[in-house]
Amino acid sequence: MNLINLVGTIGKDPEVREIGTDKKVCNFTLATNEYYKGEQTTTWHNCVAWNSLTDVVGKSKKGDKVAITGKVRYDTYEKDGIKQTATKIEVQHYEYISKYVPKDDMPY
Repeated sequence: MNLINLVGTIGKDPEVREIGTDKKVCNFTLATNEYYKGEQTTTWHNCVAWNSLTDVVGKSKKGDKVAITGKVRYDTYEKDGIKQTATKIEVQHYEYISKYVPKDDMPY
């Protein structure tokens, strides 16, 4: 089974594009954090959502906290004669958790 669940912070505003007349795609990055022995490690994930899911994802903004469920995809391509592999998370479920609030705007 190819299934991944991530909770993280959107790295930049999602980009929605139309492909042809009947398809839409939305690309965004998601940062997840892990803590080990008091040290934080951040991992960046390239994510892609398709069609009707792009309407929901496209409303999110940089800094928003979200939860996603999806599949890990490996895209292979050639660049300058060298075979490359890109890892992406194909989003199947998207849940908005909270809006980003800059520290200066916090009420306390």
